Amino acid sequence: MRYVSHDSVDFEITDAWLARAGLNTSLLVDDHFASAEAETVIEIRQVSSPVRTPGERWFHEDRMVRILGGIVSRQSMPPINVDEPPQGPHPYRVRDGLHRYYASLAAGFSGIPVRILPYFDINAG
Repeated sequence: MRYVSHDSVDFEITDAWLARAGLNTSLLVDDHFASAEAETVIEIRQVSSPVRTPGERWFHEDRMVRILGGIVSRQSMPPINVDEPPQGPHPYRVRDGLHRYYASLAAGFSGIPVRILPYFDINAG
């Protein structure tokens, strides 16, 4: 199935993966996945959608199916690590959790459990 994020990032999660995980968004009652370790839950619209380097595979099948299955079974998962870049279109960006982020969008969640880390610029020299 094809999706478009709130900031116009186009992505696809195959129907076979969704079926393997048992994801039926009409049955989900929560607004985010379960995470006992999260500091807080923020609106997914506050986060810049992460993108892959061109030519790099977007999702690893086993990881995505496992995460989607965890959403369905309400299994507690680690929060998404974000930071607060000084500039950008959104207050937060994903540092770790690309699969959990996009699985949350596919599930139709409005929020994501996060751990807010100090800002880090990988390109600073």
